Amino acid sequence: MEKTEWVELDVHQTRDGVIVVSHDDNLKRISGEDVCVHDLTYDEILRMDVGSWFSEDYADLRLATLDDVLKVCRDHSKVQIEIKPTDYDDHIEEAILQVINDNGMHDQVLILSLKPEPLKRIKELDPTMITAYCMVVAMGRIDDIPFADYYSVEESNVNPELVSRVHASGGQIFAWTVNSDERVQYLVDCGVDAILTDDPTMMRNALDKTKYTTGLARYFRLYMEELREY
Repeated sequence: MEKTEWVELDVHQTRDGVIVVSHDDNLKRISGEDVCVHDLTYDEILRMDVGSWFSEDYADLRLATLDDVLKVCRDHSKVQIEIKPTDYDDHIEEAILQVINDNGMHDQVLILSLKPEPLKRIKELDPTMITAYCMVVAMGRIDDIPFADYYSVEESNVNPELVSRVHASGGQIFAWTVNSDERVQYLVDCGVDAILTDDPTMMRNALDKTKYTTGLARYFRLYMEELREY
């Protein structure tokens, strides 16, 4: 995991209720088969090769469950879980919380979504679970959303005014997804609390070179690796 403090992943629910780690509900991009997670049992998914599309080195790779990943991360990294709901999910929020609690990782997990409904449900089930509202464009009073503790904003829409407003409300703001070091200085100067990246090594090197002109600590509190292809 390249010594990342945080790992970010996306989850979907199988037809038989298993929470699996996958960026897409439709698996054609990684398996070649035009099928969706919600239409398959986990046993059916286990028969699918989801690694060969990337490299023959990963031939016969199988889709992991959230439980699998949390067990790997438990002693190494905290985990940011993005819920990507479909119209076919059956109590996905309850299932996710169950996996988190079964692994004793309540305090090592953050849950986020581009849609408000899953976050509202998470807070109903467990008001102490930390949530983040993910958005492409930050419009309106995003610092006054009762079901979100943090805010994750597409990096081109982050500016100092937005960061100041969120911090004044007691929240934290993340910028996603940054894969080139020329944007790092600007985001540091804005005062963001974390940067999401697909390239932790690039981020670490960029932070080493960055001039910290805003009084921000030498290193960000969070390093996040976005596992878009998992």
